[in-house]
Amino acid sequence: MPTSTPSNSSASSAPRANASTSKPAIAPRTPALVEHRRDACGLLLLLSARPGRRLGEVLALAGRMALTNYLTQSMVMALAFTGYGLAWYGRYGLAAVLTGCLVPYALQLTVSRWLMRHVRYGPVEWLLLAATLARRQ
Repeated sequence: MPTSTPSNSSASSAPRANASTSKPAIAPRTPALVEHRRDACGLLLLLSARPGRRLGEVLALAGRMALTNYLTQSMVMALAFTGYGLAWYGRYGLAAVLTGCLVPYALQLTVSRWLMRHVRYGPVEWLLLAATLARRQ
C-alpha cells in the first residue's frame, strides 16, 4: 500500500496564517458587498416613496402566500425547462426566456392579489397551518 507524503506546494485552497502573526488570513471587504447594500437601500427608498408604495402593496400580497408562489413557480418552470417537461432549456434566446418567466410571475401576482382579497392564507400556507395546529392538540 503506497503512502502519501505531504507536499510543499501552495495549491491548497484553505486560507493560511501569516508567518509573522497567529491570525488567519481574512479576505478584505469587496466593493460588491458595498454595491449590494447601496442597491438594497435604494430599493427601500423606492418602496417608501409615493410611486413605489403601489409596488410594495402588490409584492406584500404575494409575500403573504410566498410558499404557495414558490412551489407553483418551481413546478411551472421545471415543467417548462427540464427534460421531463417541455425541455425548452437552450432552445430560445434571452428575451423569450425572460418573457416566459416574467409573464407567469405577473400572473402569480395577479392571482395572489385576488386570492388575498378573499382568504386569509394561501393554499399551501393554510395546509401548513392546519398541520401545525393539528399536532398541537
